[in-house]
Amino acid sequence: MAIPLHISFRDMESTPSLDQAIRDGTTKLERVYDRIERCDVTVERPHQHHRTGQQIRVRINLAVPGPDVIVDQHDENAYVAIRTAFDVARRQLEHHVDRLHGHTKRHDPQGS
Repeated sequence: MAIPLHISFRDMESTPSLDQAIRDGTTKLERVYDRIERCDVTVERPHQHHRTGQQIRVRINLAVPGPDVIVDQHDENAYVAIRTAFDVARRQLEHHVDRLHGHTKRHDPQGS
């Protein structure tokens, strides 16, 4: 089942390769957890700052049972920002699934 995907670009143009990178990342997330209800991805070029250079912001919001998984990533390169954002989303999603199944690690203050 394909995840309902909404992609939006702000203050920059969409390209077929950027769209494809987002679709590929979403497909990989679906392999981690098949109960994702929706994936909203926003790619934007915020106001330019002379000191920090041109930053691209990628925000991913995954609607899943329980609290949503939200990732906010910045980089000078849009492709790097997308890849990194989806990597972080995958790790957060894996952690979310582990919590749902009761597989969380417990801290043992005794060190045993």
